[in-house]
Amino acid sequence: MIEELSYSFHIGNDKNKTSKAKQIAKERPTNFNNNAIQNGIQLSKVNHHNLRIYENNPELIYTIKGSNNLVNDTKKLYLELFEESRINYNNKQTRDDRKINDYFSKIANDNKHDLAVEIIIELGDMYYWSDKTIEEKYKMVSVFEKQVIDLEKLIPSFKVANATIHFDESSPHLHIVGVPFKENCKTGMNRQVGKSEVFNVESLKNIQKELRESCIKEFNKVYNLDMELKEKEQGRNQDYRVNQMKDYDIFQRNYNKQQKKIQKVNSKTDAINEESKDIKEIINNLKQQPLNKNNLLLSNENKNKIIKYIEDIESNNKTIKSLTNYSVSLIDIKNDLNDNLNKIYKLSNENKDIKEELNNKDELLDVAEKKINKLELDIFSLEDKLRQWRLRFKKLVDYLRNKVCGLFGNKNKDIYKEIVEDLHNNDFLTNDDYNKIYMKNIIKEVSIDKEQKKKDDDFEL
Repeated sequence: MIEELSYSFHIGNDKNKTSKAKQIAKERPTNFNNNAIQNGIQLSKVNHHNLRIYENNPELIYTIKGSNNLVNDTKKLYLELFEESRINYNNKQTRDDRKINDYFSKIANDNKHDLAVEIIIELGDMYYWSDKTIEEKYKMVSVFEKQVIDLEKLIPSFKVANATIHFDESSPHLHIVGVPFKENCKTGMNRQVGKSEVFNVESLKNIQKELRESCIKEFNKVYNLDMELKEKEQGRNQDYRVNQMKDYDIFQRNYNKQQKKIQKVNSKTDAINEESKDIKEIINNLKQQPLNKNNLLLSNENKNKIIKYIEDIESNNKTIKSLTNYSVSLIDIKNDLNDNLNKIYKLSNENKDIKEELNNKDELLDVAEKKINKLELDIFSLEDKLRQWRLRFKKLVDYLRNKVCGLFGNKNKDIYKEIVEDLHNNDFLTNDDYNKIYMKNIIKEVSIDKEQKKKDDDFEL
């Protein structure tokens, strides 16, 4: 029996995200369910995962194309793909505000387009690679190099910025980050980023078909094997969690064991059927004992044949019983799976509603936070202005007090007194401010009276 390998081609997307959530993801990091590369922050995260995290274990990562800086690789690719188109576009503009200074930055802040696309390719599951040495795994470099070459040939409107292989996980897999583009655009630049035009339902079917065939062909060539690919599952567009895949694999192995038991039972049954013919012949040929017609003679050889026949039947019955129990278990599992699928469907819908609600709440919190920050700035500004006005008013009170008290001469003293009275009567001056002005005036007048009385007394003497 020819061994089969699984093949997966996964492309990052944001099809489950609302337009509002996409916009928020452009502005700041979020925990929304999304694996598309929309901006520089997300590109840096991919860079950290794909390249930098393994600096202490360089043997676990191998870069086929690009450098150890994914952000720089992508920026460089943007210049190669779009710089000429950007310059031509700017030359046609009469207004500076319509010109594009940096196309990479423009797309990074545009919620309509992804900045780049990540593709993950894997051949063989964890059970196939579990007993393979690192040297055997490293042969996949040649296989994945061919995948990168075939991918760019198959899709001329997709260019790879960086391609890196991971050997640190259960099976070797390839991370590709590149930029899809479209030509002859009627508005804006002649050449622009265009993921949806390059990767859609129809194109992905053809891409996966071609790359699957190319991958297993190169694998057999490199490893000198004659392997085949497992049949591609129809309609499987969702991703499964690792624990779900493990549970499935355990169930699959148990199923395979039971299949072997069934084959064994069938083989035994055929053998027992042949033995039955011999047993019938033995029984038919049994002879009566000379002195007792009710007893029959049986040789030791035939006795052993009958005993073996009985043992085979008992053994087969036990196996059949275990298979019957397994069949009942399968029915229970099927019913349980159906119940779980219904629960999962219900929870998925509830989860979707919760995500939408969280998206809206997150957006509202973001707006509220901005308003709070603005109000705090306004309050600070008002407090500063209030301090300035208080200082000015204190200077005004001191000025009026000095004028009323005649500290700088008695000129216009009465006029300022009238002004103070008028301000007080119209509530421009509080009682405290009013008393503050006149207390010093009273103290000064008392001092003048005492001085004058002293002079008069001296005169009388």
